[in-house]
Amino acid sequence: MLGITGPLSIRCFIILTVFGLFTCIGNAGEGLLSFDFKLRSTSGEIIDPLKPKKTKENFNGFVFIFTLTDCPIANSYSPEISRISKEYREKGFDLYLIQTNPNLKIEDAKKHQKEYSLDIEVLLDPHHKLVSVCKAENVPEVIVLSPEKKILYKGRINDRNTAYGKRRRQPSRHDLRLALESIFNKTPVEISRTKVIGCYIPPLPKI
Repeated sequence: MLGITGPLSIRCFIILTVFGLFTCIGNAGEGLLSFDFKLRSTSGEIIDPLKPKKTKENFNGFVFIFTLTDCPIANSYSPEISRISKEYREKGFDLYLIQTNPNLKIEDAKKHQKEYSLDIEVLLDPHHKLVSVCKAENVPEVIVLSPEKKILYKGRINDRNTAYGKRRRQPSRHDLRLALESIFNKTPVEISRTKVIGCYIPPLPKI
């Protein structure tokens, strides 16, 4: 890796991945992502997750929620993920649930989506393209990007899970909702980085 200082006065790294992809990554609240690739959805479509579905005037950002079909903590968030997806796609956000298991078959992803009534577009990332550039390590981790692909929030959905095996009856802070509301209202995100309690994303198979 090469550390550089760019014209935007942010520290970032240029990474050449096995996919021939150059990526510039910074910290939440200041970093930029610059990449171009496509992922397959559970409907079979090839989707460019960084191509806005809305017009520039009506678009407020990208939301990626990383998950695993067999993670109990991530699955417990399914109702909230669906509520957030429905509410905030109407407020100009493109939201995606990213399946991170390299061995997951599309039919199993579709079964999981149906079983948990997930009202959100689901993409499969078997080669960890998005996982790598977002530096995602756990699920359910979220990254929110501005239309310019600036990282505005990276972390948990809310604080219901306080530690592994411990959780509140009800969350006391809805971090993702608070971040999206701030972005929607054109105000700074107060807390742009939070710790995720969940399951580790499995590594890619060794070649």
